[in-house]
Amino acid sequence: MDSSRRESTSLTKGSLRQINRELDLLYRAARVINSSLEIDEVLTVLIEKVRTLLGVVGCSVWLIDFDAGELVCRQATGRRSDLVCGWRLPIGTGVVGWIAKSGERVLIADTRNDIRHFKQVDQETGLEIRSIMGVPLKTKDKVIGTLQVVDTTPNRFNHRLLKTMAGLAASAGVAITNAELFSRAQDQIAIRKETEKKLREREAELVIKSRYLREMNVAMKVVLKKRTDDKKQLEESVMTNVRKLLTPYLDELADSGLNDRQAALVEILKHNLKDIVSPFAHRLSLEQLGLTRREFDIANLICQGKNNLEIARFMGITRRTVETHRRNLRAKLGINNRKINLRIHLMRLTFPQEDWMSALTDH
Repeated sequence: MDSSRRESTSLTKGSLRQINRELDLLYRAARVINSSLEIDEVLTVLIEKVRTLLGVVGCSVWLIDFDAGELVCRQATGRRSDLVCGWRLPIGTGVVGWIAKSGERVLIADTRNDIRHFKQVDQETGLEIRSIMGVPLKTKDKVIGTLQVVDTTPNRFNHRLLKTMAGLAASAGVAITNAELFSRAQDQIAIRKETEKKLREREAELVIKSRYLREMNVAMKVVLKKRTDDKKQLEESVMTNVRKLLTPYLDELADSGLNDRQAALVEILKHNLKDIVSPFAHRLSLEQLGLTRREFDIANLICQGKNNLEIARFMGITRRTVETHRRNLRAKLGINNRKINLRIHLMRLTFPQEDWMSALTDH
């Protein structure tokens, strides 16, 4: 019994450390990635962070050349990565091509059992790839490439790592788009400068400089607003994921009969998690409205578009109890006896306008 308890304690501590390490790396990587407007620098940081986290044989980023209808390996790291960087594949070829075409994540435990694996890579590099994990790089709803990690050991990856890499890819997709927009803006500025040089030959220098400054000011405002919006979206995504995917399980773990040492570790993890996300906690949240834990859970399900019967089944309570909680929510939110939709009101409090309107459209 003691041996089993020690093994469980060790597993719990190890899992908590790994989750904390992955979350911290995700946060740090997102900050670094979104701090640059150079696409090669973004890609370099991305694959370095992924390889640091996983310790894999290889990691690569493939971007779509929409004009050619191909995937291009823009950056790679690991053994024989020099042979892979610069490769071109038709969209749909290999695992990376399948991800780019479908827009779906992939977790392959053993490539010998998956026909999507492009074995020519193994032949060129001399490495037999056995495990593959890949996620699409997206901007909004458009796939722009693929992030892939490989290893020579089968069953190397799991679904938790896949979710972590998907979070990193989400940040990278936004940063890559910004870098491309900035590069195009630089090209346009270069063309505009050449035009203005010719104009200066025919017009007064003061007029030309004034026009140039106005145009540059407009361009910079557009770029800065785009970056501000993307940062806000990233912050809200981190807060939502922490609240939905981590906090409830930490609370359950804290209430699961841990010993003093385990309980202390859980409290440390909660404190560290709070420190990591505290810069993002600038929006009014449902917790600040004085809701009970049950009311908070029901409010979240209402925001997800669940009706009373679905909420009752999900939470194991009666429909009448759900209706009572809804009345309590309306009272606490100050909309009792008013013709205001509870779900729309909740989403206005917790999400920016574009997000709750999009969520209502999706449901």
